[in-house]
Amino acid sequence: MEDMTEEPTIREIRTDDDEPATKGLVRDEIDKLAQATQHGFDELRGDMATMKDELRSEMHEIKAELRSEMINIRDELRSEMSAMKSELRAEMADMKDEIRSEMSEVKDEIINEFKVVAENIHQDVAGANRDEITFIKDQQLPDHEARLRTLEEQAEIAVGPRV
Repeated sequence: MEDMTEEPTIREIRTDDDEPATKGLVRDEIDKLAQATQHGFDELRGDMATMKDELRSEMHEIKAELRSEMINIRDELRSEMSAMKSELRAEMADMKDEIRSEMSEVKDEIINEFKVVAENIHQDVAGANRDEITFIKDQQLPDHEARLRTLEEQAEIAVGPRV
């Protein structure tokens, strides 16, 4: 039994009265087949054009979504960078304050040490000045030379002649 879906071959093409096909009938069948093939290609072209348009549309949608997502990511990064800048500025301000405080303490220590050294020098100079004044006063006394000679003689120290 033959399958009904199969196309008849040229040898099987027969007329309604079951006579063998003529060249004209064969040409007509070939033309019908060519038209059916052309119609199939036309439908395929139409389907492919529709598919192409759908793909383009989807690509544009995906591109728009990606662009939107990239803008969101960029905005988030800018926001995070701004927050980080603020944190860094605050941290730097704290560090500056700490350094200034430490420098102020060191400055106060140096000034205090300078004052102590200056006071020691002042006291040394004042003491030396007192000693010099006493020495000068002692030299101005009339019996100063006599006292020195007496002391030298008692200590048995020979010092050069005095004038």
